Amino acid sequence: MSKDKENMKQTETFSVLFDPQGQVVTIPSKAKKVYIENDNNHLFLRYHMKLTNPDVSLIIPSPNVGVIYKDGLSSGVLEAGPHKLYTDDEVKTKGILWWRKKKIKEEILVDVVIYNTGLLYAGKWGTPNPIPGRDPETGIAVDFKGRGSYDVKIADVVKFHTTLVGNDPNFDVMKLDERIRTFVMEEIRHEFSELLFKLHIGYIDVTHNEKPISQALLPLISDRLCESYGIVLEQFGIDLFFIEEDKRAEIEAEIKATKDKFEYKKDAKELAAELERLDDKQWEREKYLIGLRREDYAKYLEVVKILSQNGVGKAEPSRKNHYCSKCGAEVEPDATFCTKCGAQLKTVERVCPHCGKPVKAKGSFCPNCGKKL
Repeated sequence: MSKDKENMKQTETFSVLFDPQGQVVTIPSKAKKVYIENDNNHLFLRYHMKLTNPDVSLIIPSPNVGVIYKDGLSSGVLEAGPHKLYTDDEVKTKGILWWRKKKIKEEILVDVVIYNTGLLYAGKWGTPNPIPGRDPETGIAVDFKGRGSYDVKIADVVKFHTTLVGNDPNFDVMKLDERIRTFVMEEIRHEFSELLFKLHIGYIDVTHNEKPISQALLPLISDRLCESYGIVLEQFGIDLFFIEEDKRAEIEAEIKATKDKFEYKKDAKELAAELERLDDKQWEREKYLIGLRREDYAKYLEVVKILSQNGVGKAEPSRKNHYCSKCGAEVEPDATFCTKCGAQLKTVERVCPHCGKPVKAKGSFCPNCGKKL
C-alpha cells in the first residue's frame, strides 16, 4: 500500500478519545468513519463532536450502546456498530437523525453518550449524619452511622438515560455517585430497624452480622434503584457500623437486667413451647429470639425450626379474649352460656319444635303453626 493510500485510509477512520474536560473534537472533513473509543472503565461517557462530512458514520464499540443528539433531537438507544447520520433518500434509508445531506451547509455539533451495559461500577456509601433507629431487643432509640461499598450496573438503558444522564447535559460520574449514595442512605434509613427485627439482630450485634444484613438489604435497595433509575446493585457491603458508646452501654445494661427472664438454659422444645404461648405477643417473642440468638445461636436455630414446623409466627387472624359480663371468667368466642356461672352470653334464637321455624315473638304458642312451644 502506497503512503498516500495509507494516509487516506487513516484519515477515513478517525478515533475519538474521551476527554474528561468535555472539549469539542472537530472531525476531519475527509473522515468517513468515526470510531468512539471507550476505556471500559466508565458506566457512561459523553462526547462532543463537530462534523462536516455528510457521509460520516459513527461506530459504537461493543459491548456499549449509545444515544446521539443534535439540536435537542435524540436518535434513541443505538446498538453497537456503525450508524450513518445522514442520507440522500430520507424516505427509504433515513439516517438516525432523519436529515438529508443537502441540508448540511456548515459544521454541525453532535453529542454522543455511550453506555457500557457490561461494566460493574464500584462506589462507596456512607452516613454523613447519624440515622435514627430503634433497637429491636430493648426498644431503646439509637442513632447509628455506617459506611460501605457497592457495585452497580445498567439494567435498563432507556430508564437510566431518560431519568439521569440524558435529562441533564452536565450529568457526570460525580453526580451519579452522589445520586446513588443518597438513594442508598434513604433506603437504609427506612429499612434498617425493621430488617434487624426480622433477622432477630440487635444494634449492638450488627458488627458481627454484617454479611446477612448486607445480603438482606441488597435486593431491597436494588429493586427500588432499578425501578427509579434503571440500575441494579450487584454487590452491597457494610464496612463499618457503630452507635454511640452511651447508647451501647444503655442497651447492654437493659439486656443484662432482663437476661434472667428469658431462661435460655431450657432445651429447645421447652423454649419453643414458651414462645408459642407468646404467639399473640409478637414483640415479646421477637425480643426473646434476639436474646437467644446472642446467647446460643445453635439453640436459636433449633427453636426457630420447631416454631416454623408448628406454624408459630405465621400471619393469622388476630385473636381477642372474650369474658363473661357477669362473673368475668374467660369464655370461648362462640359460647352461648358461661361455663362458670351459667349466665347467658348472647341471645338464643327460639325454634318451634314442631315446624322448625324461628320464633321471634314472645309467647307460649308458635305464630307459624299454632302449636304450643
